[in-house]
Amino acid sequence: MFTVFWVLLHTVHIIYSVITYLQEGIALLISAYKQRTFFGFGKEYFDQSTFERIKTYCCFDRSFKYPKHVALIVSDRVTSSIDVNKFINWCIAAKIHYVSVYDCKGILQKNVKEIEKKFIQLKPQMAEKIEWNCHLIDSTDKTLLKIEKISSDVSESNSVIQSSDYHKIQFLSYGDGKQKIVDCIKSMVNKKYLTQCSMEELQALLDSTLSTGFPDLDLAIVVGSSMCSYGLLPWHTKVTEFFTVPANFNASFETFKSILIKFSKSEQRYGR
Repeated sequence: MFTVFWVLLHTVHIIYSVITYLQEGIALLISAYKQRTFFGFGKEYFDQSTFERIKTYCCFDRSFKYPKHVALIVSDRVTSSIDVNKFINWCIAAKIHYVSVYDCKGILQKNVKEIEKKFIQLKPQMAEKIEWNCHLIDSTDKTLLKIEKISSDVSESNSVIQSSDYHKIQFLSYGDGKQKIVDCIKSMVNKKYLTQCSMEELQALLDSTLSTGFPDLDLAIVVGSSMCSYGLLPWHTKVTEFFTVPANFNASFETFKSILIKFSKSEQRYGR
């Protein structure tokens, strides 16, 4: 009797294990299919019908707080252009108009034309709606030539996006922080502007040089295991909420969505 009971119990356990494994396998297949459908590596990842589904997927409660400016902070590990374009596409789908990509070594910044080319190839309808690396339009030398009308230049650089379909994307590196200050001062010394300007003009010039024309950074997603800004300077992050994702950025849109939801529930520091 005991043997029969033991056999029945063992059989039930085996059946339960098989059903559990099947459920887990089906769940993995569904997850993989969703990944391929929404953010897989291929043409379908960028086609218009998929993009509209993503936008619908991003329609959270109207009471949610959306970030105006989101940054992807890359550690010292190289992140592929596919991952960067995936992140940019997520932000566009979520109607985030200002997107920054920061890597301290500047590798992505040097390859911005190639990244832009790959993105536009897969999503040509966005070609006229995205301004890439817009903060690099005016060099330090050009800014120095405008010193007499610096106040108007600052107001121009801080213009706000009016169109709901227009997006600005900038690629930053360590050279856009402390090194940019050094380069600006060197140019001012070489051109003898230091003896020609008042302190107010010099301060305005420095502010203009460091300004990207973007609003304050609301949300930063750090690629890596440690919570680190990797050289993104304090004046860039005074109101920023930080979150991390795995170093290989093997994250689904669900991960990105959950970060947006957490941000919507957070209280920004505003310098506190």
